[in-house]
Amino acid sequence: MIKRILPSPTWGRWSAAPDEGKGITRRMKKVTKYLSLLLAVILTATAFQMTDASVSSVKAAGENGLDPIIIPYNTGDYASYTTQYRDTYYAIDLPEDGDLKITILSDYAYLEKFYTDSYNFIDAYENISTNRPYVAHFTATAGRYYLYFYGAGKNFKIKTEFSGFGFKDEFDDVYENPKMYSLGTEANGAVGYTDEYDWYKFEIPENDKYKISYIANTGYYDFNILDNDLNSYWYDISVKGNELKTANCYFLKGTYYIKIVGGRKAKYKFTIARTGVTPTAIKKVKAGKKSAKVTFKKVDDVTGYQIRYSTNKNFKGKVKTKSFAQGYSSTNNLYATIKKLKKNKTYYFQIRTFEEGRSGNYYYSDWSNTKRVKVR
Repeated sequence: MIKRILPSPTWGRWSAAPDEGKGITRRMKKVTKYLSLLLAVILTATAFQMTDASVSSVKAAGENGLDPIIIPYNTGDYASYTTQYRDTYYAIDLPEDGDLKITILSDYAYLEKFYTDSYNFIDAYENISTNRPYVAHFTATAGRYYLYFYGAGKNFKIKTEFSGFGFKDEFDDVYENPKMYSLGTEANGAVGYTDEYDWYKFEIPENDKYKISYIANTGYYDFNILDNDLNSYWYDISVKGNELKTANCYFLKGTYYIKIVGGRKAKYKFTIARTGVTPTAIKKVKAGKKSAKVTFKKVDDVTGYQIRYSTNKNFKGKVKTKSFAQGYSSTNNLYATIKKLKKNKTYYFQIRTFEEGRSGNYYYSDWSNTKRVKVR
């Protein structure tokens, strides 16, 4: 029987008869189901392949620097190791700054690098053999130290000795985030392979003379004091020798920075304390006719003296001063005559010393005790 094909607005110009349409629909469902199953199989196989690849990409400890084999310290004896890969990585973790000594023994091993990061190499290309052990002994700052050996199947023994200093930087101090230093206190620190710079900040409340005491207990370092604009204010380079050094420095009121630069490995200590200019004292004041003779103690190593006088015992209101340079005297006393004083008035006198510092600035001692006299 011939079935008539009727036009259909849905399937185009022509479509199958109703019975044939049902058959096509069933066949399409089977095809769709088959394709779905095929897609599931493909996705499952791909997933297994991805899983296998991800598992195979995971490397064992020591195979790279991201996951090194950790070597403990202060175990009391040598620990034995065998390199497992062509490139085998080990690491030592130090919790604080301290003294580190590493000794490596081997019939033959090749230490490609001893380092802290890509820029800080402690040693490199070391052939270690029976008659050529490897020893490294230095001031170490807190952090991780890597040992990278080249060549698989190499046996070696290592002894790691560490003595901590009892301190470490609590944060990464830089110019923008320095440690605050309090005048008169002792600062202890270390600079090394993991921490090459230490920054401090301090305030000078008024123009004055200070004593800087500093020492390099180990290694050497550069000690720099900078003003608020980071201009060099005072410095000493290559501080070393485990000997205490001192220097006098005149500071103007303001903000200052300390920048300590390590010669890779140094333990240091410093103090900045106010000493002031050495003061003097009035011995006596003798009244004269509308004048007064002030006798005072001579002080060495000052630029000069300044006397102030007033009819007010608290030196308020009208106060006059007289300054004069250090003069020669064969005795321990000097004197100065103050003229043009008012008759029958009681005057009060004080004296201080001064020193000329950098850039023509003057630095003064504290005022002395007060003496009084009634002018004739």
